[in-house]
Amino acid sequence: MMTGKMLPKVDASYLDRYFFNQAGEFQAMPAHDVRRYDHDHLQVWCHFKARYNIPTTEQIEFLKEKIGGRAAIEIGAGMGDLGRLLGIHMTDSYSQTTPEMQLYYKMLNQPAISPPPTVEKLDAIEAIKKYEPAVVVASWVTQRFQDGDSEAGIGSSIFGVDEFWILGHCDAYIFIGNEEVHAQKRILERAHRTFRFPWLVSRARDQSKNVCWIWER
Repeated sequence: MMTGKMLPKVDASYLDRYFFNQAGEFQAMPAHDVRRYDHDHLQVWCHFKARYNIPTTEQIEFLKEKIGGRAAIEIGAGMGDLGRLLGIHMTDSYSQTTPEMQLYYKMLNQPAISPPPTVEKLDAIEAIKKYEPAVVVASWVTQRFQDGDSEAGIGSSIFGVDEFWILGHCDAYIFIGNEEVHAQKRILERAHRTFRFPWLVSRARDQSKNVCWIWER
């Protein structure tokens, strides 16, 4: 996670007029157009807008193809950009709106995510039980904390997602992330497919490690 102390000292607010439409909603652009902007500026913009993944038109087309018309939802939807562009139901636990997490992110000088009303307040398990989707989509979600994670330096959170449970309750789990940031995900021990594309764009430092992982029954 990038804290305010590590941010490049640039003003990236001008990107609002490129990424947001008149309604204030994120609009996807071709990766070629996104890559025209300096990555330092993209990182700063993502930081202050509480974004991690930057959906491109190519990413949306790819994910729609993989969903293939099946019933799908997004978990950990955050600001709701990805799910809205995919036309699927968006859910989030709203964990970053709790006083404890607000204080934690304030200490990191990191804006917390405050989902819009279009994102339903449900944690991942609640959402899957309610909607019974064939496909679950997630972007940059953190795995559930287990005893010993802190000592082992494994990235997890008490508010994180039980991804093994998800694998047992859907036909496909699609995760967008970064191989460096998410290398410690426990479910990587399960059989999955890995996709790397130049049109995957994120706030990560190393863009060559942006990835899409798909687990299927």
